[in-house]
Amino acid sequence: MSTPSQISALRGDVHAVVIGDDAVFLDVTRDRYACVPSAARWLSLDAAQRVLGVADPAFAEELRQADLIADHATPRDLPDPIAVATISAVGVDFAPPGWRDGVRGLRATLDLAQAYHRRPLAKLVAWAAEGATPGGNDKPDARMLDLVESFHRWAPFAPAPGKCLLRSFMLLRLLRRHGHDARWVFGVRTWPFRAHCWLQRGDTVLDDDVEALVALTPIMVI
Repeated sequence: MSTPSQISALRGDVHAVVIGDDAVFLDVTRDRYACVPSAARWLSLDAAQRVLGVADPAFAEELRQADLIADHATPRDLPDPIAVATISAVGVDFAPPGWRDGVRGLRATLDLAQAYHRRPLAKLVAWAAEGATPGGNDKPDARMLDLVESFHRWAPFAPAPGKCLLRSFMLLRLLRRHGHDARWVFGVRTWPFRAHCWLQRGDTVLDDDVEALVALTPIMVI
């Protein structure tokens, strides 16, 4: 790759990742992804510093016109990287939900109706970031796994669509109400393009199948 001739910074609510020859940007405020084919050769991305080196001035101007980059980096603490290649999934008991599962499900559904409905992605992400606690890279303990397994028993009966964003948000709020926390991971792939999100604690995925995630590269971790 050519030496970057222009140094800019990702806008504070924009995340980016290079996948092979391509680059993908996530604009949280606008709730949209932008995949730029063959852009990797022009970019040098330092996610920790939010600094973006752009080797082609014309491309740098296009990013600026698209409001993806700013003149100065926005200081913020970023979580440690998530390793997708080594993850494992929570084993779920597919027995019918019991009364305790049902009570948890009812409370979580009522909470979701209030906290999720008509909220833009930026609001959901801000809530998750503000409430994040240390220890997201630790393995889940037995009490947390019991809560996650209970979630999977009643979640299919919840009156809500099976969207990954909704499911992960609901589980994250449930975990936090019981004194636990997890990392909310947003991942992407290209050709074909796909965006997805899931919850992870250490190297354990809490609400998805590992086979569905190994082809994804994290672009934002909360």
